[in-house]
Amino acid sequence: MHIHKVIFSNFYSFADEAEIDFTSSEKKASNLSDDCCGQYVNRINGIFGANGSGKTSALKAIAFIDFFVHSSFKAANEDEDIAMSTHELHKNEPSSFTIEYSEDEYLYKYDFTIHKGRLLNESYKYINPKTNKFNTIYKRTIEDGLSKMTCPSPSLMPQNYNIFNLDNSSLSSFIFEAEKNEILEKDFPIFFKGIDAFRKLQTNVSEAGKKENLRTSLFGISRAAKEENSIILKLLEKVLKNIDLGIESLEIQSLIVLDGNKQKRRDLIFAEHKDAEGNSFTLPIFEESTGTQKILSALWHLIPVLVAGGTAVYDELDSDLHPYLMPFIVDLFMNPDFNIAKGQLIFSGHTIEALKELNKSQIFFVEKSNLRSDIYRADEIEGLRADHSISNKYLKGALGGVPEIDASSISIYEIIDEITTEE
Repeated sequence: MHIHKVIFSNFYSFADEAEIDFTSSEKKASNLSDDCCGQYVNRINGIFGANGSGKTSALKAIAFIDFFVHSSFKAANEDEDIAMSTHELHKNEPSSFTIEYSEDEYLYKYDFTIHKGRLLNESYKYINPKTNKFNTIYKRTIEDGLSKMTCPSPSLMPQNYNIFNLDNSSLSSFIFEAEKNEILEKDFPIFFKGIDAFRKLQTNVSEAGKKENLRTSLFGISRAAKEENSIILKLLEKVLKNIDLGIESLEIQSLIVLDGNKQKRRDLIFAEHKDAEGNSFTLPIFEESTGTQKILSALWHLIPVLVAGGTAVYDELDSDLHPYLMPFIVDLFMNPDFNIAKGQLIFSGHTIEALKELNKSQIFFVEKSNLRSDIYRADEIEGLRADHSISNKYLKGALGGVPEIDASSISIYEIIDEITTEE
């Protein structure tokens, strides 16, 4: 899965339509782009801006689209509204979402509109390679509680779902829950590929915000490393050794932990440390530094994408990593011997080191003005030439996306006077 473009409106601090285009023209395409269905898609994309500008909200839009398209039916109860936040000043207006993405040889497009917690319409399309135009797989509109569905090509999807009438979940998520994957893959491969692609989207953010329970994350990493893919553990080990954290190897051990008021046996990653004389000891990952734990958690989101393909959407990546590790992460995605599946990375952050590694078409800035967020790409900035130092201009505030800070205007004495006057 590669995300080509995301468009959304009336979502959190974005009142107006926002477009995040991860594609480049053939002329602008670099060795950081991949040819996907005839479009050059940025392999690495960074979103920068001041605290509170809307960087996380932009990534939340991607996470919310992922949830709605692939998983909303499983999470929905019939009488519940869709869990989504509009702009606070536009609660009575609809919110719209569009994602264009590729999987294997097909380019897909999914659109939907939500109003007051209920779905108004949704459509699922793909580009027909013969005509190079979007063909509709299905389109569904809901009015007065009644669902109307059109499916121009009946052979593209199961046909017994025109009775689906829920307005708080997607038809695609319902079909994926109701049908066996192997049947969908065999009988309706175009439909299946486009929705199944969302399984390859790894993220540390949800519609509600950043997922920050490090303990839960590390237990999940440990369980998956043991049960699903031992090669991932070896890759984590290799990367951690390269970062030089003093870790020689990783292994999974079983131990008793306190879960609430009960004791449970859980699998957990242990790290082996070895000195120059060959003396060694192992520590459970929870006894490593918080920084090491965060690095492991971050890498767990990234490495599956590098190995198996897909897109990693990571909020505040540089807050979990030392600034000098950002070029290392970029190099991992650049390295064809490591990024064997041409995985894509979309991250938000602040660090200048990340800016230095990217070109203009891979850098996005977010600014908030008049309580409304806006996102734009660096190559859209008038007068910004390719030979300009983007990091230097960003630090000087010439490109936007930085806070206006003036500590000299804050006085404790004035605050005390205000409180005294009010009393």
